[in-house]
Amino acid sequence: MDASVRSRSWLLILVLATALVTGCDRTLVRPGTTFRPTPTPAPSFDAELTGFDGLVVDESGEPIAGVHIVLQLGGRRGTAATTAEGTFFDRGHLGDIGITASLEGYETVETTVTVAPDEIAQVEIVLVAEE
Repeated sequence: MDASVRSRSWLLILVLATALVTGCDRTLVRPGTTFRPTPTPAPSFDAELTGFDGLVVDESGEPIAGVHIVLQLGGRRGTAATTAEGTFFDRGHLGDIGITASLEGYETVETTVTVAPDEIAQVEIVLVAEE
């Protein structure tokens, strides 16, 4: 067997072994051609119809305005404040969204809402006055 054939055979074995060990799911292509992986389609959902509506109330059920809201999704954070009606909302995000509600004179509340595609989830947070 010619040395160059052996060399190419070992190179092919090395490439295939590396692909198996690393879990590579790419198809081997010939030199001089371009590998174009098939793009993974993004999840399809209507951002305006995906999210949640929140309401912050006190123990008697009265809405609380000006509550500091922190939203956490993965490594991203966002902040907001409740309206005069005690409401807040988020649109266009999927999955588990962490919510922290805080206001001076009240105990801080942390909760999570799970949002599915094309769903507006409802969240009610009850703040308890500090003693």
